[in-house]
Amino acid sequence: MLTKEKKQKLVESISGEVSNISGLILLNFKGLDFEKSNNLRKMMKKQNNHYRIVKNRLLKIALKKNNIDQLNELLLEETGVIFVFDDFSQVAKDIKQLIRSKEYENLKIKGAYFDGRLLNAGEVLQLADLPGREVLISKLLASLKAPATNVVYLFNNILLNFVNVLNAIKEKKTK
Repeated sequence: MLTKEKKQKLVESISGEVSNISGLILLNFKGLDFEKSNNLRKMMKKQNNHYRIVKNRLLKIALKKNNIDQLNELLLEETGVIFVFDDFSQVAKDIKQLIRSKEYENLKIKGAYFDGRLLNAGEVLQLADLPGREVLISKLLASLKAPATNVVYLFNNILLNFVNVLNAIKEKKTK
């Protein structure tokens, strides 16, 4: 059993993590054995995120310290929390892929907190279907680059046509 001091330190630790997140994903891990839970933890750590199993009461206190009250209704039964520090949609994709696998079929998304609002499990799965941040950035850069490239080709063609006209005039005068 945790002493009051250990609980306070744990709440402070969770609160510190919550203050730096881009989002939270709450999971019901009922039926997940230690090995699978540990694999999920390792997978999240590789992506610079953090998966942790937390007592609901302590998580509520830590969330309240960060002015996040929307998740209280989801904090029932066993709760595993993914603290997302970087690309939320990529984590959602990974969780969706895990849930589809036979090994993690017991893993359920309870909901999430992203961009200041509560998301239900369906919305998290919809976010998983969106392209990742890198893909969106590359598409944006390509669309920004296209007009500049077109202007270069336009000026190049104008200069080429101008040179052709000058050559035609030169040939006409020499005849």
